[in-house]
Amino acid sequence: MAIRKVLALMFLIIATLIWGITFPLVKYILNYLSEFQLLFLRFLFASLIGIFLYLEEENTLKIEKMFFIFLY
Repeated sequence: MAIRKVLALMFLIIATLIWGITFPLVKYILNYLSEFQLLFLRFLFASLIGIFLYLEEENTLKIEKMFFIFLY
């Protein structure tokens, strides 16, 4: 039980660090990209990750389901 608590605490600390680093990182990136370019990249990466996770679960991608993937 103690190992699970240590792992949970470690993952919470890592999540907090990642979350805290994103604000200065976005401020730095906005010096080189516009807001719309940054939003496009964020949604692009999120969509690619989402499609990958969906494919791992379903093992196939049918054209009918492709419409519903892009609605999310």
